Amino acid sequence: MHDIFDEFLETAGLNKSSSAEAERKLKLFKKVWDEISIAAKQNSLELEKSHFKVKTKMKYYLNPAFLQGLILRTRFLIENAKTIEAAHYLNNVSLDIIENYAWLKSSINNVKIDHTTLIRCLKNLEEKNPQNYEDIIQLLNLHDINKKNAARTIKKTRKTILNVRRKRKNLIQSNYPFPKK
Repeated sequence: MHDIFDEFLETAGLNKSSSAEAERKLKLFKKVWDEISIAAKQNSLELEKSHFKVKTKMKYYLNPAFLQGLILRTRFLIENAKTIEAAHYLNNVSLDIIENYAWLKSSINNVKIDHTTLIRCLKNLEEKNPQNYEDIIQLLNLHDINKKNAARTIKKTRKTILNVRRKRKNLIQSNYPFPKK
């Protein structure tokens, strides 16, 4: 099972985590959070009209108490040499906030977005604030993605999924043998 975990860490880019990288990511998160918070405040009426999930998540994530808790938790993890966990935590929260922010921005700009091309749509939605888009790309570790790297990652992910399914099947069969016909 360790091989699956190692593959996950590599695919997610978490195997390169360090305290300096986690601190950099935390600073970027704060910067992006500030920009998203400003946009949400400037468009509070649109936020109120948003889909229930978007509105609920945005209000939760943009609460200053949430930000303080996130900073404290992340710093605690970094100080206790749990940089992979810190990076993973920041990645998950960042992705959720950014996804909901994209939905909010699409509502503000009255533009339909495609969930499968969310980042490309976000680039178009952030035309007036390209630095925020660049910070989001950095935060999500998408700055050095190209077609070749993406294809390699997709291939590796498929291989990992097949491996997990195969191991799951073997575990089930070894623990719960099916009667022979």
